[in-house]
Amino acid sequence: MNTAIILSECVIVRRTFSRNASFALTACALSLFLLVLAAPLALGDTWDGGGEDDNFGTGANWVDNTAPSPSASTDLFFAGSTRLAPNNNYTGFDRFRSWYFNIGAGSFNISGNAIDLGFKIENNSTALQTVSIAAIASAGDFLEMNPVSGDLNINVADIFLNGDQLRIYGDAAKTITFENSVISNGSFALNGDSTAHFKSVMTYSGSTSVNAGVLNLDSSSGAAAGSTTSVSVASGAKLLISQSGQVNNDAAVSLSGGTIQRASGVDEEFGALSIDSNSTLNFGDGTAGNLTFGVYEAGSQPTHKLTVNNFFSANTLVFGSDLSSYISSSYSGTSFTSTYFDINSTSGGFTSNWNGSTFTITAIPEPSTYLAAAGLFAL
Repeated sequence: MNTAIILSECVIVRRTFSRNASFALTACALSLFLLVLAAPLALGDTWDGGGEDDNFGTGANWVDNTAPSPSASTDLFFAGSTRLAPNNNYTGFDRFRSWYFNIGAGSFNISGNAIDLGFKIENNSTALQTVSIAAIASAGDFLEMNPVSGDLNINVADIFLNGDQLRIYGDAAKTITFENSVISNGSFALNGDSTAHFKSVMTYSGSTSVNAGVLNLDSSSGAAAGSTTSVSVASGAKLLISQSGQVNNDAAVSLSGGTIQRASGVDEEFGALSIDSNSTLNFGDGTAGNLTFGVYEAGSQPTHKLTVNNFFSANTLVFGSDLSSYISSSYSGTSFTSTYFDINSTSGGFTSNWNGSTFTITAIPEPSTYLAAAGLFAL
């Protein structure tokens, strides 16, 4: 819709309803208001790749053949499938409000200089989009990165939050991956039903809030969330620990109906654990491992149930407070159910022990495992 069309519609409305001038004026005013709302989507800041190079500063690369002027209100839109490797050759840390990948856009990989970003990066295309610029600095009250219709790969060395929160919104089955990025000086919140994949070491010391979707901690070079001071997992959400040693050992953990799950062979240690509603620890499958927590429910009587799934042979679950009033230290069976705990074992049950400082629950191998081991020794 453009101004000429709106004006012509106003004339038609005025002629048709000449007996009701106020209606005509209202209709015209509404049309003009819609035009104002659509203004941020102006084609002038839409990439079409029509230039002779990949630079942002080349006017012919934009629909109106004019390079956008960086500012706190400048939104950039990447569309089509021509010149899919744009280069931000503006001055480092020039400011933009948002970058959008339009519906139907090809798979872009944007490189170049650092930016100040006031609002968000959002993928509305089904194609994977990659941002590989030097750095991003938050220039608003918070920062969003949203894999709405397709995946996002954020391959940005430094993401400076400047005390703000990085928020992720997106649809189910969509993933945002932080490949070689360091998120610093702020906090993190996964708010959409998508997956956020941390594959590098983050240094932010604020909270980590998994309010929806899945946060996958998967750094092979150190702790992905080694500096966070607290972790919360809401109902229906999941914290997935894909490699050992991903979380600050002193980070307080709050489960409000959510799940913490470990991958095969993973050992992880957390701080104190509190349960605000019935929640789950899932030991997954594959090789056994350990989950260790600090004091459970502040050392007080629990008020909600903790379910432990897939607690198989040689897995251990450790708490920094005495739970012998709620879990038998001599139980033997494939499952254990009480008011405050459900422990579902796929092996021969478990033993538990309080040594004065830690309460340890250890899964017992199935009898067939013992027999197999005995057979090996007999050989």
